[in-house]
Amino acid sequence: MIDKAYRRKGIAKQLLDGAKDFFNEKGVRYFTVYTSEDNEGAIEFYKKNGLSPINITLLGKLSSF
Repeated sequence: MIDKAYRRKGIAKQLLDGAKDFFNEKGVRYFTVYTSEDNEGAIEFYKKNGLSPINITLLGKLSSF
């Protein structure tokens, strides 16, 4: 996560590109990132950078705990 004061300065892109370079060097073919379904900014960022959503994770909470 990038602190709000530093967003929209290309930092996340640099971090993602660095991670992709590292994965390529190690022979990784696929990787996963997680974000909240309501984090529209992050989802659009990832889509813009070539990632695609593949599933939805659901969380249930039991009231007895």
